[in-house]
Amino acid sequence: MVGLRYLLCVLTLIPMSCIAQFVGVSGQWVKFDSDSKFQLNTSLSAPYFYKEKGDKLFLLSGGVEYQSGKTPVSGLNIKPVSFSFVPAEYFLDSPFLLTIGAETGYNFNFKNHNKDGIILTPYLYADCIFLYLKAGYDYNAFENEGQFFIRVGTGLTWGSIRLLIFRGHRRRPVASL
Repeated sequence: MVGLRYLLCVLTLIPMSCIAQFVGVSGQWVKFDSDSKFQLNTSLSAPYFYKEKGDKLFLLSGGVEYQSGKTPVSGLNIKPVSFSFVPAEYFLDSPFLLTIGAETGYNFNFKNHNKDGIILTPYLYADCIFLYLKAGYDYNAFENEGQFFIRVGTGLTWGSIRLLIFRGHRRRPVASL
């Protein structure tokens, strides 16, 4: 059974690392100016670097997301840089994951091309198995405007990867200072 799990890991993660390790579809509530809207958000991202330092894990990734609607930051967002910090002791052992991070990229606003620009997004992220919650602020640096968002969605998350592959394999405890 253990060999089957490792075979599943190799057959799943290697091809996915070539395209994407995180795929998600979510509903998003957006607050901007004095208005608020509900949008569809789809995302695709792939981690490409991680470093464990003490009791924290630093993740660097990139990806693409699409936001429907006519808000200041709707459209196609190309995000080549996304970093987050994760408590290392919970990364493999907990069914829940909570991270804090930031993303930067370029937004192609299909509804209003004058609103294209560099997007900066600080965020909080939580997941449990196939469900995730992300809250943050998308700021368009070119237009000096932004929007607060809360996303609730489903997809292939760290929680689902941990459940499917690392279940039953506890990592060694992280030494405390």
